[in-house]
Amino acid sequence: MDIFFPIFQAVATMFGIGIIGFFIIHRKVVHGDLFGMIVPLVVDVGLPCLVFSNIIMKFDSEKFFTLWKYPLYWGSQTIYFLLLSIIFAKLSKPETRREFSLSLFYQNGIFVPIIIISQVFGSSSNLLSELFIFTVFYPILFFNTYSLFFRDAKSKQKSGGLIFKDIFNSVLIATIFAVVIKITGFYKYLPQFVYSVFSEVGKITIPLIMIVVGGNIYLDILKKQKFLMVENIKFVLVKNFIFPFFTIVLLKFLNLGSDLSFILFLQSVVPPITAAPIFIKRAGGNETAGNQFLISSFIISLFTIPSFYLFYTSLIKF
Repeated sequence: MDIFFPIFQAVATMFGIGIIGFFIIHRKVVHGDLFGMIVPLVVDVGLPCLVFSNIIMKFDSEKFFTLWKYPLYWGSQTIYFLLLSIIFAKLSKPETRREFSLSLFYQNGIFVPIIIISQVFGSSSNLLSELFIFTVFYPILFFNTYSLFFRDAKSKQKSGGLIFKDIFNSVLIATIFAVVIKITGFYKYLPQFVYSVFSEVGKITIPLIMIVVGGNIYLDILKKQKFLMVENIKFVLVKNFIFPFFTIVLLKFLNLGSDLSFILFLQSVVPPITAAPIFIKRAGGNETAGNQFLISSFIISLFTIPSFYLFYTSLIKF
């Protein structure tokens, strides 16, 4: 049971930041309209800086050529998650099906695993480098495909297609730029303060995302938005229980290495990506449903992540 509390603490940290955002709006520390100005700061500045600094500082370029299969396993698991999302999205009502399926498909594949690995194995763990190699294409996938869930929504994608700046977004550019700099070794010639600038700016990303989510939940309450009890129960059952259970059973038969197996397990057990409600709103979807799915999954994951980890270690031995 020693593993339970470090993992609980890792997830509770992010959830606690969301609670702060809730009370920031409740106490009128800032006006709710300010959150609309914060979102571009997070999406177009904070996230690219976070991706860039993490790749430069923690991505092991030498391992990239020995662990080149990791992105292929990520691609395979992504297809697997997509199939599960398509199948189980049918459980949701038509009016929330797009938000339901998007939140199922896009897991919090980087932020929560980073916190869990750092808490449990230390910030110098090799698992962090392997995680970044595994998820190197994840930001590209998310930022260039989320709008496809809302092709018929009243958004900038209303014509059904992607626009140029959505394809070549700041996160995609930051990812490619950082990987090229790291693999070519050019990063060695850049002064240390350059990394520090990107690192410090990137640190605002996760806190601001969770503060925005927490604040938006309070604004939804003020609007007296209905809590989608049945839909949230369905979502939690699928995302927090079915996804990890199916994955652990599959990993039992695949007989992969311990590190890769653990990373695949983490991808299946974490809640939705924290930016999901923000991009649901940006694409013209129901932000309230996205907020509720995210928070419900986060709350339950306080217990399901450590519990499924115990199940994982009892079933899979290395």
